[in-house]
Amino acid sequence: MIGEVAIPNTREQEKSNLRSVVAGIYLTFVTNVDYLIIATLLPVAVIGGRTVAAAEFSLALSIRLTVAMVVTSATPALLARLGNAGRLLLAAIFNLAGFLALFVTTAAPGLYVFAVLGGMGAGVVRPTLRTLLADAAAPAHRSKVFQVFFVAMNAAFVLGPVISRGVVSFGWARAFLVIVAVAELTAGLAVVLTSKAAPPVRAERVRTRLRDGLLVCVRPPVLPVLVYAFGIYFGMDFMMTSFLLYDHVVPGLAGYREFFLSLEPLAALVLELCLLPVFARLGRPGVYAMVATACGAGVFLAFSASFWLVFSGIVLFAFAESLALPQNQLDATAAAPAGRQASVFSALVIAGCFGEIFGTMTAGYLVRAGGTSLPAAATSAQFLAVGMAVCFGAAGFVLLRHGRRNALSPVSEGAGAP
Repeated sequence: MIGEVAIPNTREQEKSNLRSVVAGIYLTFVTNVDYLIIATLLPVAVIGGRTVAAAEFSLALSIRLTVAMVVTSATPALLARLGNAGRLLLAAIFNLAGFLALFVTTAAPGLYVFAVLGGMGAGVVRPTLRTLLADAAAPAHRSKVFQVFFVAMNAAFVLGPVISRGVVSFGWARAFLVIVAVAELTAGLAVVLTSKAAPPVRAERVRTRLRDGLLVCVRPPVLPVLVYAFGIYFGMDFMMTSFLLYDHVVPGLAGYREFFLSLEPLAALVLELCLLPVFARLGRPGVYAMVATACGAGVFLAFSASFWLVFSGIVLFAFAESLALPQNQLDATAAAPAGRQASVFSALVIAGCFGEIFGTMTAGYLVRAGGTSLPAAATSAQFLAVGMAVCFGAAGFVLLRHGRRNALSPVSEGAGAP
């Protein structure tokens, strides 16, 4: 977790840079949908005369995730002089080169070059894109901007597998690698062409940037925001992994596994669109209370033996996710000291990655230990749901206290915009 060194303009922007926001949202959608299309294609499509074996595919994904975490940590310190737009163009070039490596060959080394370059691209994009949107959006518009950001991500999650199915049906897999590579480049150029000139950068040693960024992220008010991010992504990956292992969790409903897996991102997308007009009016106390309640109730119901209770639980959890994710970005924006936004967003992404890892591990452990050292997996998950509700409620209370103490109100507590 690393230091950001740009010297910001001390006067807050009164107007959003709409062109930059649109370009950032476009880049969000393109990078996510491109990756999901290709990741869905690789294990099933014949590209260059071969398909990718399951073991190869799993190793490539692990390499990509590891590289992304390392690069996310180092991006603000090592690439500070490029500015947000320059970093995002570099990320687009990394992604483009990775797709072209697959075009040459899906065997080694092409597959692993794709994994490394894709991890580098993702590691640069994740914190930098959030910083770009926070800078480009006026304070009164940030809540809607971050909501649209997650709408674009969920739209990619829904559309990516659908598009890949069509690509396989028409036999266009190899040609589509070129299409997604070009899309990456256009998205990166769009960000460069719409962004304002980067502010001046102080000459600091990389070690100094790393140290200062770490110190910023382990102190209030940033630390509670990172803990909240860990909890959000823990819950999301716990749910996803549990449904991937649904044959062992609720065997009676195992036939609905694929439906339940696709329901959550679709419900989140619809709910985020519905919340766009009202989110900023909810107030931070209301958001935190609804997240704790909906998350706890949603996870509890999602592990019931009734189809409609599971359906309701997934929708409730998607509602909690639709509130928690944009609020977490707003909290991070407000908590970041001047000139250290990229450090905070890098730490936020890394906290989310650790949440994903622990969520996956917890779901696997409940399945393995269910019926032996623990109650059945579904029952254990329902006990965990109660704990999640309590933890989210406590985390929201801590965030509110730090918000009042430090005058951090990304969403005004009565009504209004951040």
